[in-house]
Amino acid sequence: MSLQKKFSNKPTTQRAARAGHEGQSFDVDGYWAVLSRDPENQTIVVEFPDHPTINTFGNDREHAIEMAGEALNAGLESDYDRHVPLPLPGRKPRVKRGAETVFVALGKKDIPA
Repeated sequence: MSLQKKFSNKPTTQRAARAGHEGQSFDVDGYWAVLSRDPENQTIVVEFPDHPTINTFGNDREHAIEMAGEALNAGLESDYDRHVPLPLPGRKPRVKRGAETVFVALGKKDIPA
């Protein structure tokens, strides 16, 4: 089963209730990530403002985005398995000079159900 199917809005009322948002309907396609350069080791640090427990880094921008997808999908899968409420995606965050935002979509690869 793919992560998108696990987090699809069918049935939205049950999923919303599990996430602490009973009566609300929402889709989760992904989350915004903030990329910034670590001045000490020159890696690209990735943080998810809507999900602060998921962080990663990469050697360059492309690698950081790839790692962001893996970290997001692994973190959400772990939360789902532990019945941790899924945070609602927020708006695109404002970032400091030198940082950038990217939208990281949920993975489409199959994962164990």
